[in-house]
Amino acid sequence: MKALGMSVESDGKPTDEQHQNHVKKLWLIFKSFVNGRNGSQYLSQIPNGDPFHNWSHHNRYARGCHFQRADVEPHRKAACTVYYMVQRAEQDGYFVSFDAMQQRVTDMLKSEAIPDETTSIYLARDLFGRVRILVSDAVQEDSTLQRLAAGLHKTLGKHGYPAEEAVLFVDDAMLKALNDMAQEILPGVYWVDRLVTSRDWWTVGDSDPQRTPMRYTLFSVKGGVGRSTTAAVLA
Repeated sequence: MKALGMSVESDGKPTDEQHQNHVKKLWLIFKSFVNGRNGSQYLSQIPNGDPFHNWSHHNRYARGCHFQRADVEPHRKAACTVYYMVQRAEQDGYFVSFDAMQQRVTDMLKSEAIPDETTSIYLARDLFGRVRILVSDAVQEDSTLQRLAAGLHKTLGKHGYPAEEAVLFVDDAMLKALNDMAQEILPGVYWVDRLVTSRDWWTVGDSDPQRTPMRYTLFSVKGGVGRSTTAAVLA
């Protein structure tokens, strides 16, 4: 829906409150939304009716023994339908998936032919999944950075920033702090994910309990994933 023009806040939250719903209500809202928005080709993939009519968000806390296969099979099939529909939408160019961002950006940068004298460039993906360019504040903005900012926005769309907002000039100390998390994707170009934990997606850091008290942070962008239970176990 976002790729087809749904209005969202800066943090990705839908502006229209009726779009802030669980799938039980959102299924029919989606069918109405995409009709007439160049998304009608996807309606043919969606089964008639609402396969989630008997689903409740309270089911997230129920035990598996309380479910019957006949009840959840329509949910599974509908979820598969959504999965394949999203894959097709990505192939049609409506959006770039989280996992495909890095490769798309790498391909774009290869075609841009970055001059050898260009300073180190960091591509930082923030907590909202949007990507910006970070360079040293000792560098002056030039046509290369402007071109890369425009290319980044064109490649990522809503997952990037407008060209005039896509470049951040930061002090060298911050860039140095990113080095341990950065992955070099091209010579002089680094990809880094900025997370609440200040860690990247592909490594797990070691801690020394003898040096500092152990602290735990339980973070999730959605509910019903077991944070309370995990907190109780840790306690």
